[in-house]
Amino acid sequence: MIDELLSTRDIGSGPRDPAVLGLLRQGDLTAEQMERARGFIEKVEALPKSAYGASVRSESSLVPEYFALAKQPFSQKLEAATDFVTKLGVLTLHNLGFARSWNLEWTRTEMVEWERADVGGTNKSDHWQHSYGFRFWKDAEIVQQISYSGKSERHVKEVARVRKFAKEKVRVPLTDPHCVIHATSNLFYYGLELSRGRDETLAGLIGDHKAGLDFARKVTKNRIKSISESSPQGVVTDIQLDNFIVACERKEFSKDFIRAMGLKAPSYIELMKESTPSYPNIEYSNHNCLQPYHFYVPYVAAELKSITRFHYEVSTHDTNKRGLTADQRTGQGWEAIRQLKQYGLRKHQKAIIDVASTYEGAQPPDPEVVRDRILYPILRLDYAPEQIEVAPACGQRNLSLERMLEIDVNIHRGRDLALKQLERDFRIDAAPHLTKSYLSRVKG
Repeated sequence: MIDELLSTRDIGSGPRDPAVLGLLRQGDLTAEQMERARGFIEKVEALPKSAYGASVRSESSLVPEYFALAKQPFSQKLEAATDFVTKLGVLTLHNLGFARSWNLEWTRTEMVEWERADVGGTNKSDHWQHSYGFRFWKDAEIVQQISYSGKSERHVKEVARVRKFAKEKVRVPLTDPHCVIHATSNLFYYGLELSRGRDETLAGLIGDHKAGLDFARKVTKNRIKSISESSPQGVVTDIQLDNFIVACERKEFSKDFIRAMGLKAPSYIELMKESTPSYPNIEYSNHNCLQPYHFYVPYVAAELKSITRFHYEVSTHDTNKRGLTADQRTGQGWEAIRQLKQYGLRKHQKAIIDVASTYEGAQPPDPEVVRDRILYPILRLDYAPEQIEVAPACGQRNLSLERMLEIDVNIHRGRDLALKQLERDFRIDAAPHLTKSYLSRVKG
């Protein structure tokens, strides 16, 4: 248990800084970008010397490799650059102390388009959709039955590339079928249901559900199976199923509509069950961006037995006050954590608590607030210490490289403070998670 206590994980994508991603694109990097990358790499490589849970590395610096790649023509460097960006992402998470390894999604575009790029049955829409802030994107339209050949093996190749550099268990983010379908204009399946005489509302709900089932059975399950089959024997892979619009269609969660659709649980829950088959050396975690979680949390622990970890965002609507009361720990994320406890987690299941906001312009969290966000479910909601894991909030893509490091370092400082208190309160040895430098300051 000790080596899992309050382990931390990254959840989403890293900063989309052209100083790093420019290696994967046409065009020259500027001198300013290259110097920014140098500063970031040097800070990442210095992290173990003031370690926040990471082990000290003695490997040579990545700075010369970065500059050599930056000066090569794009046509000659793409494969080596993809390896480098992957290695840098893996090293960043490792040196910060996260217990899961990935590439900070630097080799992907975004959640939905990347996920369906090798899936048949969709066309690119001509219409812009609002994402958030000043950002827009063109979605896709489902124009025929969803199909999938699996020939690209893009997920398997991505995992294999990460494994070349990973020291921790690999966490593979997949956008779940419910999210992919609800972020796509579903003309084909909706039209089929209308042609059967259903009213427009029910036709839309059933059409989305059937499209989701096709995506889960033909695409998601086969991708996970391929990852399982390609993994080294005995090596467990963590499949993280992501969704940013779970409750976009509130009618889905109405008991009347659930019955009318012929389902026993909301479509989202049924699709998650389809998306989490039992394959060798695969475990599942679940991450949903800030949502009205109360629509579906009552179902998750009982219905989604294959999922080991549930992550709900708490920091975005939480106060920045220190303390362990409901007046300080506020918002729908904390309501979800309370609700999850009410409905009960199984012995193998955990809650992931995000302890730091990562929205554009977010500031590094106070480590003592991080400590209290971690301790609140343990000391006030009766979660066992081993039921809690720790993360930043959803995706750090809109942060600067430096701000990402500042936020994630403070997460680990706060995690260490929480561990130290648990060491006192529960009389457990939390030392494996505490750095020698931190322990010497505390004990000195």
